[in-house]
Amino acid sequence: MAADTSDDRRQQRLRELRQAQLALRKRLVLMVLTLVVLIGFLFAIPKLARPRRVAAPPPEPTQAEVALPPLDLQVLAEVRDSTPEERVVLEPEPFAYLLRMSLALLPDHLRMLDEPALPFDAIEHEAAELRGRPFRLRGELLEQRTMTRLPGAPTEHWYRLRDDGGRDFFHVSMRPLAQEFQEPYFRADGYFFKVYTGSVESGGERVTAPLLVGRELVPSYRRVEPVHEPDFTLLADVRDAQFGDPTELDQAGLWHLLNVAVALRSDPQRLARAFEGAPELNRTLLETQMLESPALFRGRPMLLPGSVVGDSVRYEVGLENPLRLDAITHAYWGNLSLGKQPVHLIGPGRFPMAAQPGESGQRRFYGWFLQLESAIDKEGNARLYPVYVVADARQIPLESPAFLHTAVIVFFGVAALLALFMIVLVVRDKRRSATFEVERTQRRHKRDAAQPRT
Repeated sequence: MAADTSDDRRQQRLRELRQAQLALRKRLVLMVLTLVVLIGFLFAIPKLARPRRVAAPPPEPTQAEVALPPLDLQVLAEVRDSTPEERVVLEPEPFAYLLRMSLALLPDHLRMLDEPALPFDAIEHEAAELRGRPFRLRGELLEQRTMTRLPGAPTEHWYRLRDDGGRDFFHVSMRPLAQEFQEPYFRADGYFFKVYTGSVESGGERVTAPLLVGRELVPSYRRVEPVHEPDFTLLADVRDAQFGDPTELDQAGLWHLLNVAVALRSDPQRLARAFEGAPELNRTLLETQMLESPALFRGRPMLLPGSVVGDSVRYEVGLENPLRLDAITHAYWGNLSLGKQPVHLIGPGRFPMAAQPGESGQRRFYGWFLQLESAIDKEGNARLYPVYVVADARQIPLESPAFLHTAVIVFFGVAALLALFMIVLVVRDKRRSATFEVERTQRRHKRDAAQPRT
């Protein structure tokens, strides 16, 4: 009976030892998993705190392929203009052919070719090589005449213009002038035909000048001189939109501020002085002052820290303008402090509104307030959007948030406590195992001593 009791106790102790070892293994596995999670959290904190960087866009073509209307240069080969006698002659068949083909020469062709200018200085000696090539000129309209050579023939509109360098040129098209234009200054796209001697108006002055054959004359603007600060007398005439009022952007104010932006963008020192002490746009300033009294902020420099909203960047190209910009850039900007209130940004040229490859999405824009515009948001609500013309955008330096250092300290504290706890558990379990082994050895010795020797 005593032997049975001793065996039962021994079996009970063995079960307890197995359970203790199993519990120890479970605790070790749990502690290792906890450490792995904490280490992963440690490495994830800086990545979560760092603003998202912008991936590099796919490379753009190095040169646009422009599909010009196909010209049969053999037709133009009979044109002559090397002598005074040849210059007074207008070869009928080549002229009629080029006049018809000029209808296919579109403004985008010249824009994509970077607006090739006619080389006036070389025209005398290189007329044959330049014949049939497209060019873009601008100038003041001096004379005009409409004529029809034969019954049933197309109507020809002849013009004599003078460019900003004081050089005259002729332009012929099959389309009349636009009905409205602010001043007699036009853009003339066309193919070079020959050096021609003649007059436009009957009995007018006979001049020798290049003759372009093109689609039409387009109203243009004289190139303006750069300005380095806003003209508040000009901006005083800008009017703001009201809720639901689709007022368009004030063109005079827009191009004036774009002129300032272009001038200061090329002069970093003046740009820095212009925005020295400029306030940052925030929700309080916007809602309590600007939306109530926008005229007081017109033309004022302001800093706009934030990021461009989604894929809102778009380019407006082909605009005839006094700055000779190939495009202007539009985007919608915002930051967390403004909530859902977007801001319309306009930049000169193909302005880098979005973050550049390798930069964070957060940028600080430098701009001037133009006006309020009315628009309907995605939820169907009428909103007033502030419009800013921007001159520069710079990446906001990445700074670790304040909670990052605290999180690292907490991590190491938790890891130290966890390691200490694991050590205590291991030491305790080892002691219990050693005590059990001693007791089991003593019991074995007692049992062996109690058994009778044979």
